[in-house]
This record gives sequence, structure tokens and C-alpha cells, in this order.
Amino acid sequence: MIIADVRMPTGSAEPFAHALLLTCPQARSRLVVACRGEEELPPPFTGQPIRRVRKPFNPRDLRTVANEILQ
Repeated sequence: MIIADVRMPTGSAEPFAHALLLTCPQARSRLVVACRGEEELPPPFTGQPIRRVRKPFNPRDLRTVANEILQ
């Protein structure tokens, strides 16, 4: 499972996710984007089947997403 925070302290998750998916497209099924509340995903993520988790993290939610990815 790869978690990218939409609002990372070092910048947006967009450049990271774009580079990751460009070099390793199969990572899409393991990519999870962390968002606060109901905020919109940045444009590169819009319309793409990328999982989301809500911040602050809830261990139960992370476990559920991890189980979905691993099955």
C-alpha cells in the first residue's frame, strides 16, 4: 500500500503520484490518497480509480483499504 497525502509538507502528492504511475503503472492498484474531509482530489486524480482515506487516519480504515488491496 502506497499512501500519498494530498497536502504533504514538501508539496502536493500530484508530482509524486504522477512519477510513480508513469514509471510503475501497476502501482495504481496499491495507491491510496489521503484527504481531509470531503476535499476534491487534484486534477490528475480526477476520474481515475484511486482509493482515498480520510485524515486524520483511522487504523480501521487503513486496515480495510489494505485488505482490499491485498485480496
